[in-house]
Amino acid sequence: MKKLFTTIGLLLALLTSGIIMFRTFTTPTANAYQIEESYRPKNAPFSVKNDITNQGVAGATILVLQIIAGALLYFAAPVAVIMLIVAGLSMVIFGAESDKVDAAKKHIMWSVAGLLIIILSYTIVRIIITFSLSAGTPAEEPVEIEAPAAPAEKEKTPEEMAEEAEAAKEEAEDSLKEADETLENTQEKVEETTKDLQEAQKTLTEATKELQAAQEEFAAAKAAGEDPSDAAEKAKEAQEKLDDAVETNNKAVDTKSKAIKDLIEAEKAQKKAAQKVEDTTDFAQDAEMNVMETEEKATIDEAKAEVAKTQKAEEKAQAAKNKAEEAYEKAYYELENAEAQDYEEAKQNFAKATNNVEQAEKDLEESKKAVDKSKANLGEEQNN
Repeated sequence: MKKLFTTIGLLLALLTSGIIMFRTFTTPTANAYQIEESYRPKNAPFSVKNDITNQGVAGATILVLQIIAGALLYFAAPVAVIMLIVAGLSMVIFGAESDKVDAAKKHIMWSVAGLLIIILSYTIVRIIITFSLSAGTPAEEPVEIEAPAAPAEKEKTPEEMAEEAEAAKEEAEDSLKEADETLENTQEKVEETTKDLQEAQKTLTEATKELQAAQEEFAAAKAAGEDPSDAAEKAKEAQEKLDDAVETNNKAVDTKSKAIKDLIEAEKAQKKAAQKVEDTTDFAQDAEMNVMETEEKATIDEAKAEVAKTQKAEEKAQAAKNKAEEAYEKAYYELENAEAQDYEEAKQNFAKATNNVEQAEKDLEESKKAVDKSKANLGEEQNN
């Protein structure tokens, strides 16, 4: 019975270990390394399909460490667990025999110790692999994303600049016109408030005099022993009139002060608008001058181009004349040395060559006149 259980335990341990080892060395390759290259992680230290020597010493070291870690986790650890289970079963089955129980206890103790050592060793190996990958994998440089270049602004022509300057000038003149109107209105308002203040001060003076007269009348009636009620009523009315006059005067002072402030602001705005008109006028004049200079330059360039063209035509005419003179000399020589049967043909060739020379001289003369005319035109444009 004891041998049976022991044999069954060993067979189970061997079978389990074989299955684990088979899956350890086949499944990762079948599952992980048959993945397409485009789906594999870019920071993988090596590929199993490649030769280890292509990866250098670092790749071989990492491969050995991975095999050790896999062996510890998938082989040694299951064996330790199986031994722990077998020892536990032995304690249960052979509980009556003290020597068997003691041996089972030792097996349990050493199985637990081995399992702890396996876990610790696996952890150390994984840490080493992690640090190796971290040290061996270069840090990716940050990718700088360039902002799209702003489209280049089209350079404005002098005519367009002149039109913009003229539009800015007109706008500034409109603003100046509005500022002048505002200034005129504020000046009128100041004059009106000044008149209102003068009227209020006049009313205030009259109310003060009436109050003084009423007070004197009240004092006189009281001194004469007469009834001062009428005088007191007049004094009261005069006091109310004086209070109203003071309030009106204060309002007139405030209104005039505000009108003066508005007048100062209007004068500042008018000066600013006038300055803007002056600046835009200068800018418009400069733009107009630029247009004129550009047109003059274009005209001068055209005149220079015409001079170059006529000079080239003159050179061409001179070359044609030289060629005609060479043909004339050749025809003259042939005429002098012609035989009787060839004399008429040589004479005709000579006459034709003579006509060509005369025409070439006329063309050259016309070309010279055209050159002189284009040069004169260029001088006039430059002087203007």
